[in-house]
Amino acid sequence: MKTSEVIRNLQWQGTTGSGRISMRMPVERVGQEPRVERMQLQPAQNRDDLIPQEGDYVRFRFRAISQRYLGESGYFLDFSRPGVLQNSIPLMLIPSRGGSRRVPLKFHRNHSRAVQDVIGWVDAAEWNEDPGDGQSAPGINIEVPIDLMLAPLEIRRLLSNPPLVDSVSISFYGNFEKSHRDMDDWKFIEMLGRNVDGEIVRIIVTEITDYDHVGLVYEGADEEADVLTSGSFGLQQSRGDEMELKLDAKTVSALCLALGLDGITNPQELLESVQALAEANAELLKENTTLHVRANAYQTLLATKRDSLKSLIAKVDNSSAMLRIVDLADFETLLELETEYGAKLEDKFPMKCQHCGSTSLERRSSIEVQPKQEPAAGDRAANINPANFRA
Repeated sequence: MKTSEVIRNLQWQGTTGSGRISMRMPVERVGQEPRVERMQLQPAQNRDDLIPQEGDYVRFRFRAISQRYLGESGYFLDFSRPGVLQNSIPLMLIPSRGGSRRVPLKFHRNHSRAVQDVIGWVDAAEWNEDPGDGQSAPGINIEVPIDLMLAPLEIRRLLSNPPLVDSVSISFYGNFEKSHRDMDDWKFIEMLGRNVDGEIVRIIVTEITDYDHVGLVYEGADEEADVLTSGSFGLQQSRGDEMELKLDAKTVSALCLALGLDGITNPQELLESVQALAEANAELLKENTTLHVRANAYQTLLATKRDSLKSLIAKVDNSSAMLRIVDLADFETLLELETEYGAKLEDKFPMKCQHCGSTSLERRSSIEVQPKQEPAAGDRAANINPANFRA
């Protein structure tokens, strides 16, 4: 490829020295692989045979793209501006994985758009500040599940020691600036990759606007975009319902710090601690439900007490200020106000005997039970109903 193919994908915007870029890294002209390289699946015996299971995927980690100048291979692309790659990570992932894509970012054989050449997808992505694994710069690492049934030969090549194929290439859309903004466009294209005034003439990527796909290739524009042999992206589904925790020491330390856990030294201890936290959280949720029920009952009682106290206040002096106090008072204060206004009501409207008019009344604390008296003989006779004794 090189210069001529890069030029074909640049779209200039006036004379501002900036523009849009749409390209694959590398833009390869890949011929069809021989038929012997393709696995032909046997006809399925039933519908269930066609449904992929978790065990049908082999997960690989790759460096997708690095924060560096990719000029050694003739692409003249500079991704070293801080934040450009890091801010683009959500464009690689669907919302359930923390991204903004509508559909997963597909993983292809080479850069082929043929349906049969889609063999996986980008399931996770993270910013890696510490290069490692042969990388010389920070960049984006991705995790890709590859379908074992669709791509057994690619998986075998990746798993070989050393890997027979180990590179990926990413297709993207973005905006860029010319490294030499005052240079005419035709001259800028002609001088790409050359040193002018002590600086390499290059295309400086200023924003990634979208990712199209990732391809497994022999060698990409980013020569360090290779399969990774260390680290992991946390919890991964394994056989059956078991969960396998794969975390490096740095990630374990960061998680322990975030969770407030001390003395954790390995992923298994972290998993046990997280499970204990989950159980404790379940108990707290149960207690919270009970407290919520009690709080609702208290609020109902409080509202009833306020209504009755407002009626009492209205009979005494109908003070609007006191009514506002009632709306803000707690239950204990309401009881005190009820006692106070009950006494005021007693003074204002004392109890009075309906027969003699006396106000010297006292409430009794008990009621005597009158003994049962037998009626006199004459009374009994008077109560006899002759109708009950008719023949």
